[in-house]
Amino acid sequence: MDFITQYLLANSGTMVPARYTRWSAIFLLSATAGRKVYVDHEHFQHRPITFLCFVGDPDSKKTTAMDAARDMYQEVFPAIPVGPSVTTREDIVRQMSKDEFPYQNYIDESGAPQEARHYTFFVNELENFLSFNPRGMVQFLTDVYDRKFFDSSTIKHGLQPIVNPCLNLLACTVPDFAI
Repeated sequence: MDFITQYLLANSGTMVPARYTRWSAIFLLSATAGRKVYVDHEHFQHRPITFLCFVGDPDSKKTTAMDAARDMYQEVFPAIPVGPSVTTREDIVRQMSKDEFPYQNYIDESGAPQEARHYTFFVNELENFLSFNPRGMVQFLTDVYDRKFFDSSTIKHGLQPIVNPCLNLLACTVPDFAI
């Protein structure tokens, strides 16, 4: 039996809509695979890095579905950092560029060993995650999405390079939220 079917079965019998459970399973696969898996399109490789948002009314059980996924992820992968629900792009870069930030090894398309900086976010309210600088955070997430190398420089922190960043984001929001 495949993982998605097992996950749906394990999380059945609750009030959580199956669509949230199914997408939680897909997110878990994506966050687990990170940069280790890709689809080769000759000129570029598409990796399963996911930014996913559950949209529903406050009582739709979207956070319940996300919490179940977060619990499983943290139990199975305790060494991969889970980011806070409220943060800034500057803090994400600061954390990921630290020498002591954990990394995962993988083999790239040429067969060479690489390391990737995985950071996974389970965000209760997308509005809170974007609260400091909504436009800047969206621009950052877009920019870092498929980069082999990302760097930032500030007067205070200097150059902050991140080799093979791998951010995955599962968030929840209500239908009337607008940036």
